Amino acid sequence: MINQKNSSLFETRTRAVQNFSDKLSKKDRRDPFTINIGARSSFEASLTGIKSGANVDLKLLNSSGQVIATSKKKGNKQERITVGSLEQGVYRLVAELKGKVATKFKISTTTTAIATPNPSPSPLPNPSPSPSPLPNPSPSPSPLPNPSPSPNPTPTPGPTPTPGPTPTPGPTPTPGPTPTPAPLDFAGQTPGNARNITLDVASSDFEDFVGAVDTQDFYKFAIGGTNPTAKLTGAITGKNGALGGTVTVNLFKSDGTTLVKTKDVSGVNASLFDNDLLEAGDYYLEVKSPATNIDYKLSLSSDSIADNGGNAGNPKVVTVSGTPSNEFDFVGPGDTTDAFAFNTDTDRVIEMKLTRADGGVLNDDVKFFLFNPDGSIREELSAATSSDPNEFKIIRDVSAIGGGENYTIQVENGGNTSTEYKLEYFFL
Repeated sequence: MINQKNSSLFETRTRAVQNFSDKLSKKDRRDPFTINIGARSSFEASLTGIKSGANVDLKLLNSSGQVIATSKKKGNKQERITVGSLEQGVYRLVAELKGKVATKFKISTTTTAIATPNPSPSPLPNPSPSPSPLPNPSPSPSPLPNPSPSPNPTPTPGPTPTPGPTPTPGPTPTPGPTPTPAPLDFAGQTPGNARNITLDVASSDFEDFVGAVDTQDFYKFAIGGTNPTAKLTGAITGKNGALGGTVTVNLFKSDGTTLVKTKDVSGVNASLFDNDLLEAGDYYLEVKSPATNIDYKLSLSSDSIADNGGNAGNPKVVTVSGTPSNEFDFVGPGDTTDAFAFNTDTDRVIEMKLTRADGGVLNDDVKFFLFNPDGSIREELSAATSSDPNEFKIIRDVSAIGGGENYTIQVENGGNTSTEYKLEYFFL
C-alpha cells in the first residue's frame, strides 16, 4: 500500500536467495564466486558450516579487485556481510581459509533489487459545497380574516461539482535480475587441485577467469595410448574478443615444476602451441595473470603420432648397409632426444644426414651426434658448426666391434620448438 504521508519512502523490492557450498584446504585456500547485479540492489551474504578449529573469512570485491566489505570473525563463527546498496555490475564474493584446518562451508546470499520509487497519486479535490437553502420567512399578518400564509420560495440549487482528475498509477517496477553466484574457479589454483581435462583431435574450449582474486588456473591432461607421443595445438583469447591484458601460459611436466614451455600472450586468438610434440605422461598447464582481471577462453587439441626413435638410455637398434635407410621422427618439448644404435663386423665408413622433414632450416636448438661404443663423442654438429643449415652431415670411419657393443646416432632438441626430421644413414 502507498504511504500517503511520505510516498518517497515506498519501494518495490524483488528478493533473490541463493545457497551453495564448497570446501577449502591448504591446496585450495580461496574460493571466489561471481555475483552479477543487474540493477541497484542491497546485498547480504552469510557463511556457515565451518568446522571446529577452522577459520574462514568472507570478502566482497568489485570488478577491479577492490574490497568493498569483509567479515573476519575468529574461529568457526558465522561470517556475515551486509551492503545497503550495490550499483549494477559484476562483483566477487571470496571465501578464504585462515590457518591450516580444512573445512567445508555453506554460503547464502540475498540480493534485493531496489526499483525506482512510485509517484504518489494526486488526492481527489473536495467538491464545492452546495449553497444552504434560504430560511423560511415568518408569515406576514393580514388584516383580512383567516389569511393564508405566503408559501416559502423554492431554493435555487448550486452548480454540480466537477470531479477531480482520476490519478494516474505509477509504472509497475521491473524486478531486478536474480544474481547467479557461480563458482568462478573451475580450474584449481595449484597442480594438486588442477582441473582434469581430456584432449582429442577436435579442439576443446575451456572458459575461466584469472586476475587479482584468482591469480592462476591449472589444468591437467595426459598423453598416452598406442602411439604415446602427440602433437599439441592451442590458443587463448578473451571470452568476448581480445584478452584485455597479458597472460602467462606455462606447460609443466608431471612433477608440476619442470617447465616444458612458457609464453606471454595478449590480443585475440593468441597461439600457444603449434603442433608441439609431447611424449607420454601427465602435464600441467598454467594460465596466470597476477593483476589484470581477464575472462578467457582456452582452446586445446592433441593428435597422437608414432614415436619411432628410442632415447639415450634405450636406443632403437638399426641395421646399416650400403643402401640408404631413413628414419622419420621428431624432437622437441617432452621428447628431447632420439637415439639409434648400430654395429659393424668390419671397418667401414658411415655417412649420416639429418634434415627437416619439410626441407626447411634446422633450428638452433637441434644437435646431431655420433657416439663411440664407450660413450665418448665421435662428432657433434649444430647450426653453429654445420656448413649447411639445411643439412647436418657426418662422415666417419667406424671400426669393427664385438657383439653387444654399438655406435650411437643421436638427435637432440632442448628448445621450445619441435622439429620433425628425416635421418638418412648408410655405409660408403
